[in-house]
Amino acid sequence: MEKSISQFDAYEYRGAGLQQIIRSLALVLGIDEETVSKELSPDKISLLVETLSLEESPFIEKNLRKYLGPMLRTFSAQKRLFFTNILKRLRNPRRTVGLNKPSNGFYNQLICNIRKKLNLTPSLWSGKKSVICITYDIDNSPAYEYIKEIMNINERYGIVGTFNFVTHYDYKIEKRLIQFLTAGGCEIGLHGYFHDIGLAYRKKNKIKERLSWAINKIPCEVKGFRSPALSVSRALFEVLTEIGIEYDSSLQVTIPFYKSVGASFPYLYPGLHLWEIPLTIQDDTFFRDANLNEREALELLLSVIEDITNFGGVSVINLHPNIMKDKRWFYNNFLNYLKNNSRYRLCTMYDLVKNMRERMAK
Repeated sequence: MEKSISQFDAYEYRGAGLQQIIRSLALVLGIDEETVSKELSPDKISLLVETLSLEESPFIEKNLRKYLGPMLRTFSAQKRLFFTNILKRLRNPRRTVGLNKPSNGFYNQLICNIRKKLNLTPSLWSGKKSVICITYDIDNSPAYEYIKEIMNINERYGIVGTFNFVTHYDYKIEKRLIQFLTAGGCEIGLHGYFHDIGLAYRKKNKIKERLSWAINKIPCEVKGFRSPALSVSRALFEVLTEIGIEYDSSLQVTIPFYKSVGASFPYLYPGLHLWEIPLTIQDDTFFRDANLNEREALELLLSVIEDITNFGGVSVINLHPNIMKDKRWFYNNFLNYLKNNSRYRLCTMYDLVKNMRERMAK
């Protein structure tokens, strides 16, 4: 017979943030932490800690990213795109992508199993079945220059999103643009000092120096972060908490080239005062990794969203305006689908954090 954590010595897990994991599960399930604890055997806890925590990146990958990052900064946006396309094709020469199915993720399955066992009804999202957050990573000047057109399209469909900026690359952030975005209900997030693909693997003091400079260049309050090229490390996450960032969205769910956290819900990152809102999928997976046409990409995206909707989770969809500029059929049909589907709550990333905090206060 498996021992529950209430029968187990929890101290040995404390350093890994066991209490935060239990609290996160309790918030999603709508039950108290003691009840959650009784559903967790030591084996399940160990797997949860392993799944939700960072994975050490391979030595070669870390060093390639560290040394390529500064070189890529000197490239024009067009030259950089050409070079990174080559890297992506080397990583995936067959141009096929077998996505990790969100409903197969351990964290998501655990929530579904506890709900079933305790006969719980999902009641997270103000009467909606699930949540969709759209984010936009503004990697370069072509992306920056298309923001206003993205906003014009979004306005037609009643869509708000989170725009993540780099601060020291090939565009200058205009205060009036930030005011335009926030007045339209959008959120402003940080995407780095420049699009440094090796940011997370630099010395902690260098990470903090660059991100502190970056956050001070954005003329509004910033609460969220996504790492360039999804590079992550414990040092990076520690810096985020030290400079006042409240959530990260660099860990991911479906993309096969990175470790999947198997979680489609916000959770408190183990051992840190930081929310993690896992990235579900992004446009370059469809159009650069898999080379899908627009109809195929939309069908795949909607199937991923439907899978998450079935267990009441959160779909975080990341788009790049410079990619959407050439994929207008895909983008308009995606937004039209959202507009005409009442099952979803559409919100910014920080609105989601505030929702979880309100539940915590209760």
